[in-house]
Amino acid sequence: MNDILKWEMLKGSHILAGDRMIRNAVRSVTVLDAPDAMNWVKPQEFVVTTTFPLQSDPTALVALLEGLSQRSAAGLGVKLTRYLRDIPSEVLRRADDLGLPIISLPGSLAWSDLIHAIFSRLRDSAEDAELGVLYRTFSQYRSLPVSFEAISHLLGDFLRAPFLLLAETESGTRVTDRGLSYQQLSEWRALLTTSEHMPSDGPDAGPKSLRPDGLPLISVREKLSSGAMALVAIESPDSPAAGRTDLECLRLVRPLLQELLRNEADQSKLQNSRLNPFERAFAEVADPSVSLPLREELARSVNTSESRWRFIEARLFLHDRQKEPILDFRLQQYIRRHELCFWSNHAQDGHYRFALCARQELQVDEAILRGLTDLFTRHCSGAEAPQFALGVSRPGAFRDALSLMHEAETALALGSRLSGPNRMTNYRDVLLADVLSDPAVKTALHQAFHAELSPLEGAAELRETLRVWLDEGESLSRTAARLGLHVNSVRHRLDRTRRLLGFADFSTADKVRLFLALHLRP
Repeated sequence: MNDILKWEMLKGSHILAGDRMIRNAVRSVTVLDAPDAMNWVKPQEFVVTTTFPLQSDPTALVALLEGLSQRSAAGLGVKLTRYLRDIPSEVLRRADDLGLPIISLPGSLAWSDLIHAIFSRLRDSAEDAELGVLYRTFSQYRSLPVSFEAISHLLGDFLRAPFLLLAETESGTRVTDRGLSYQQLSEWRALLTTSEHMPSDGPDAGPKSLRPDGLPLISVREKLSSGAMALVAIESPDSPAAGRTDLECLRLVRPLLQELLRNEADQSKLQNSRLNPFERAFAEVADPSVSLPLREELARSVNTSESRWRFIEARLFLHDRQKEPILDFRLQQYIRRHELCFWSNHAQDGHYRFALCARQELQVDEAILRGLTDLFTRHCSGAEAPQFALGVSRPGAFRDALSLMHEAETALALGSRLSGPNRMTNYRDVLLADVLSDPAVKTALHQAFHAELSPLEGAAELRETLRVWLDEGESLSRTAARLGLHVNSVRHRLDRTRRLLGFADFSTADKVRLFLALHLRP
């Protein structure tokens, strides 16, 4: 043990306990990352661990030390950087009593490097011994709850080549890597998730060699029928020995990727099952024939009688069916993350409906709604024609869902007509326009308000500038952005408009009359 601690790769290690037995002979090394792996420990074996199986019960270290002592282990090496940050004092005292060294190892140390170094000094060919440790360690993980983080750490400990780990599931996309620059990470990710570079649409039976754009990669991929995918990719290793170890890592990690995706799918099904009562209730309450008492009963059945709800209507004007699965996938991720109830999509082609349980903090709801708008914006980026519009109702009781849905639909229709597409409109912002759109109101008031705008006949750009300025809360900067003008140009147009109308200034009464006149105009 004393000689091992002098190696360059173990620089920064220090003895935590059992220093009087630091000269114990080392005949082997093994990784212990599962509680039941004690049975595999051999005499004079240096046992190393990330403390992954002990993170929920640090006192279990005492039982581990006693078991290692009974099997005459050479010592215990621990990484105190991931799961446990320190060793309890009673554990250190017990190690001193047993005469078992505990060594704090550098967090950056790769198990593969340590294993190779130890076995290389013990025999001429260490490859079989290294692979034996690899098999035992991966077998331990088969009996543990698999997570993305656990797989990432395991690969980091054994793979020598730079690698990329990626998982795309309903809960989101997660990526981690080692040894890749930002540019390489972007290139690998783009290449490995592009179908033309993948060997097949299904899971890989084993590691596959890829050479997209001349880049030598080896990858293994697991995929579910739902479209969820996880993969690991490495650069083709230089040395044959390292190559075999890394290839075995890829082969052994495939069942772990499969288990990861199944766990994620189970979590998604659990979340969906929780939403099913809402979805059923929403479908029923949307029926106009349902009476108010029944709606109140439906609200009580899903514990929403005291909640305030906002409904969101979304529409894609140019519906691209090829991109539909991508949008659905992104929406599912966003909905799970922000607890929106995604209760109806494709009621008509390109239509989506959402319900959001209003929070106490208004800014939280507004941030979620802005994020939803950004999601549609990114999905439609690059299109020349208008692509989407969203409308949001005011907060209301669940039993009033039918009228709230109508508000969301009205906000979408009026917002896209008055303010243009590719944005979200709140119903409260078009409430007055909704009232004025009534045919009877238009007929009664049209002549009176038409006279207000008569000085601007033939000046369409001035009318449009005035309308946008009023819609944007009299903000010069937002008006300029919407019209694609400089702020000074907007200011100049408004001054011309004011002079043509004969106003010394825009009073509140003037602005109200002009707003009504502009929205009553055909």
